[in-house]
Order: sequence, then C-alpha cells, then structure tokens
Amino acid sequence: MDRYEFVKKEQINYPTKIICKVLNISRSSYYEYVNGQIHNRITESGLSDELCRVFQANKRRRGSRRLKVKMQEMGYKVGRIRKLLKEQGLKAIQPHSFVPKTTQSKHGLVACPNLLGIGFEVVRPNQAKCITTVIADIRL
Repeated sequence: MDRYEFVKKEQINYPTKIICKVLNISRSSYYEYVNGQIHNRITESGLSDELCRVFQANKRRRGSRRLKVKMQEMGYKVGRIRKLLKEQGLKAIQPHSFVPKTTQSKHGLVACPNLLGIGFEVVRPNQAKCITTVIADIRL
C-alpha cells in the first residue's frame, strides 16, 4: 500500500498532520497527491544517479543551485541537491578570478637608486636614522 493511500485511509481516525509526521512525508506532497498533481518522483538512488549524470554532463561546472534548476526543468521535484552532492563527494570546479599582472619585476633595474650617492655604513643598531622630506613643486 502506498504511503499516501495509507494517510488517506487513516485520516478519519487521526489528524493528517500527525500521520504525515509519523510516516516522514510532507503534508504538501500528500495534498499534491490528493489533488492529482502528478510529478516525476523517483527513488533516492535513482535521483542520485540522475544527478551524477547531469553533473558530469555539465563538466562539473554547475553548483547545487544551477543543478536544482536543471533537474526541475527535466521534471524532477527536488529540494536537497546540496546534501546529495555532498554525500556523493561531488564538488563543482570554481573558476579562478582573473587578476591582471601590473608589476614588471623582470626589468633588471634597481628598485630605488641612491640619488644622494652617499654610502651609509651602519655598525650597530640605532646608529643611523633616516629623515625624508618631500618637496613638492607647485606651479600656479
């Protein structure tokens, strides 16, 4: 006997809410069944197999949200795609973001040339101190 048929029979004796909770089915799916809304229901293993096939067909590029939409377009009623992907060890490939390389470090020049031409010789710590002053050329 189908679980939905059992709920239909026993709702005379018990509240529908309690029966659905005991049988671990959602009330909304029961009422869809009663109202004749038929959708493609498959077993847990069948859903896992189909999900794995769709995941591999998309070259492991789609995450749980996009896979859920794809499965719904195919007619499956799904709601736990992320859990199924995690159980099977399937993880989408994340593309690396493009970061342009702006530094040209292979030019062979000195980073900061010694413009003063003075050689500092430091023998012990705190012997030499550097004070820099920035002079701006202001043109009016």
